[in-house]
Amino acid sequence: PTAELTCLLASVDNGRIARVELLDDTFAGFETAPAIEFSSPMGPEGDAAQGRAVLRSTGRLLRLQVLDGGGAGYEKPPEVTISAPKNGTAAVAQAKVVKGSIESVQLVDVG
Repeated sequence: PTAELTCLLASVDNGRIARVELLDDTFAGFETAPAIEFSSPMGPEGDAAQGRAVLRSTGRLLRLQVLDGGGAGYEKPPEVTISAPKNGTAAVAQAKVVKGSIESVQLVDVG
């Protein structure tokens, strides 16, 4: 975001920001990290995985992280649900299951 910083610094007067203008209000990124949900594993021994999103400074998704060991009891990759930003489309991701747990999640489309 070098151009944005240069533009912002050009508006600084006496060490204070004098003005900030929004040049493009079609921002399609996230203001806060979206909720990430994995569908539940099958069977009584299943334990649903938890995940979190990591954002770029622009509000776009950088990556998804699997937390707490990736759950347990998954026989196949679960459905991954990522909440959509206000002015954008939902991202699409695929989970990889190894030995019943989610090992990783790959973004297929950042939205």
